[in-house]
Amino acid sequence: MNKTVKRILIGVGILFLLSQGMEWWVEYRFQRIINRKPDRAYDIQYKNFDVHSFFKGVTLEEVGIVPVSIDSGATVIRGTVSYAQLTGMKWYELAFARRLNINSILFERPMFKVTLSSHPKKKTSGKGFQVLFGDIISRANLKSFELQKGSVILMSPDNQTIRGSLSNLNVKANEIKTDSVIWNSIIPFELGSLESSIDSLSFQMNDYTHLSTGSISFKKRENKLTLKDVNMIYTEDLSKVSQRVGKQTDLIEVSLGELTFEQLTASSNLYTDLDIETKKMLLRDLVFKDYRDKNMERPPDTVKPMFKGMVDAIPITLSVDTIQLDNVEVQYSELGVGKEVPATLRFESIHGFITQLTTIPQKQEAYKSFEANLEANLNGAAPFTFTLEVPYDRDAFTAVASFGSFDLTGLSETTKSMAGVEIVSGDVKKIHFEMRATKSSSHNKMQFDYENLKVHVVKENKQHEVKNHPLVSSLANSALRNHNVPTHGKYIQADYYSQRNVYRSPFNLMSHSLADGMMHIVPGSFVQSILGVNKDSKKAKKEKKHAKKHRKN
Repeated sequence: MNKTVKRILIGVGILFLLSQGMEWWVEYRFQRIINRKPDRAYDIQYKNFDVHSFFKGVTLEEVGIVPVSIDSGATVIRGTVSYAQLTGMKWYELAFARRLNINSILFERPMFKVTLSSHPKKKTSGKGFQVLFGDIISRANLKSFELQKGSVILMSPDNQTIRGSLSNLNVKANEIKTDSVIWNSIIPFELGSLESSIDSLSFQMNDYTHLSTGSISFKKRENKLTLKDVNMIYTEDLSKVSQRVGKQTDLIEVSLGELTFEQLTASSNLYTDLDIETKKMLLRDLVFKDYRDKNMERPPDTVKPMFKGMVDAIPITLSVDTIQLDNVEVQYSELGVGKEVPATLRFESIHGFITQLTTIPQKQEAYKSFEANLEANLNGAAPFTFTLEVPYDRDAFTAVASFGSFDLTGLSETTKSMAGVEIVSGDVKKIHFEMRATKSSSHNKMQFDYENLKVHVVKENKQHEVKNHPLVSSLANSALRNHNVPTHGKYIQADYYSQRNVYRSPFNLMSHSLADGMMHIVPGSFVQSILGVNKDSKKAKKEKKHAKKHRKN
């Protein structure tokens, strides 16, 4: 072997040894730096440390993310990552200046196991993924972060039962400024762009309620968050759920095609507080179902809040300039005592807007009120428009509902189930209803124009067969005003008061006031005198006269 070959081999050997030595030194310094922070929330562990060719980067294999300490009852997150790619490292600073300067980090196929808090309402020091990612990213001067094909498993507080999961989690963040920590934000750093997505989410809320979604995506440049196919359903028959609960209650199911937040500003300590401010929220293809079993014992009465109280009770800071409703349906089903089939009232094809909804006192003072302007269809038979205005400074609201012409028989199935009255015929020309409500009562006005009203009074036998009572039906029809239109004599418009049951919601006051108005118009004068329904009309006229006199003075 000549001297030249020897020199080449020796040179290669020296370079190899230097390379190996440099790689060893880099790994040694990396181990010393990566878990150096004394106030860190997590330790980063790994099995293999592989330096790329020409020192272009590092691959960490079988990475473990382990909490340093665990608070009793707090949410705990543990993570494993198949591969972590670190690129654009400044080796001199790592080796000699004891500082991590990295262009980008890529997590491939991470899996996070989240053990949920045993005190869900307790604000613990563990702040979910916000702290986890913030803790990891803050260890280096980092420009970009990417997470691909991640998954999340949600465990019960005892760590024995899987409560839910997230699949195919992807996150891509660029232009990160790790020196700008913002702990009151979901994203704890300033950054230029962020895109994240989840294919699906599944969560068992309790023994009989399940929450699921399709895709979830967020784009920071647009400040746009979109959720698809959101469903909250009961996994058991509703009658069985009522029996489980053991008392009368509203059982709610939700199916939502799309929920979108535009121009979203969100700050949060995940698993603790959530604050949302957004210019626009879109609800598309929503079906909201409310079921109540009247066979169950009613719970002790409690005073129900008005609309303002409902807003104030929202447990998060919320401000939405505009809520757009696109093809929304609301169903209320009630299983009567001794009944086998519930009666259902459906508000279908709801379109419109709710504006200036906020829980922020300063904005409430500026807005003065929030409003709803909607158009819908009742039970597929009666199209109508509805407006609602709710002031922020008092328990009150005004509402206006207007129906165009429709066939009353389209509501027959509902009236038969709920009131034992079958509508045989009836042509509505117009319904216009106005109410001004306080926390104790409402002042109402109604115009109800109709022709050819005829009903059957029905009753359900022991075999649950619905039978007509001819005699009772004949008496009922003779007691009704079959026509009420301006072209006929004895045309009536109602001006009346309704008392509020404070143990019921404001929706109950609306329906009760609407029914009161019909009782002022539909029954004949003899029946009205027996029921005393004209007393309120006289009271309304008196109040109106008094108010007019007061304005003159």
